Amino acid sequence: MAIREFHVDSAPGWEQVLRKQRFTFRGHQLAAAVRDNPRRAAKELRRLGYAVNWTHEDEEPTCRWDRLTDY
Repeated sequence: MAIREFHVDSAPGWEQVLRKQRFTFRGHQLAAAVRDNPRRAAKELRRLGYAVNWTHEDEEPTCRWDRLTDY
C-alpha cells in the first residue's frame, strides 16, 4: 500500500520479497494458532479428510484461552 498509494521508494523485486515474507509470516501464525488450539486444528483437518489422532501417553493439550483472548 505504501509503495502503490503513497509512492514510497522501492527496489526492483520488492513484490516477490513481500510475497515470500508474507508466506513465511503466515506459516508462523498458523503454527502458533495450532499450538494455541490444537483440538480445533485437528477438527478442521479431519473435516478436510485428514486422519488426525492423539498418540502420546500424556493428556491431550487443551485450548490456551489466554493466548487467544489476550491483547
